[in-house]
Amino acid sequence: VGFKLILLRQMADVQQLMAAEKEAAELVQNAKKDRQKRLDAAVDQANQEAAAKKKELDDKFSQQFANQDQNDGFNEALEAETAAELSTINQQFDDNYQRVVNLLLHHVTTVDIKIPDGLKQNILAEQRVKQARGY
Repeated sequence: VGFKLILLRQMADVQQLMAAEKEAAELVQNAKKDRQKRLDAAVDQANQEAAAKKKELDDKFSQQFANQDQNDGFNEALEAETAAELSTINQQFDDNYQRVVNLLLHHVTTVDIKIPDGLKQNILAEQRVKQARGY
């Protein structure tokens, strides 16, 4: 009778451990999905910001071009300035995009899984019982 009780308890503990492992795997999967969503949102936001800045600069350029006289030197300087600003914006976007991707990937791949203290105590108790019996 005592052996059956211990066996049933061990089976219940194993099932509890398997359920905890399944729950941990689900938590990891959900964390990965959430981080991918945040990465996608960050990329979308960066694209929107770059497009808004490009539009702002294009509008500024068009307005300045329409308001100024036909000074070719001024036009060339303005075009060069606009091209330089657009290049800087695009470079900043490219730099930040990769950093955001790397940061999110780092967080997705570093998930801390903690075994509950109660489960640890059950496992240790089972090991002590096995050692005492010579298993």
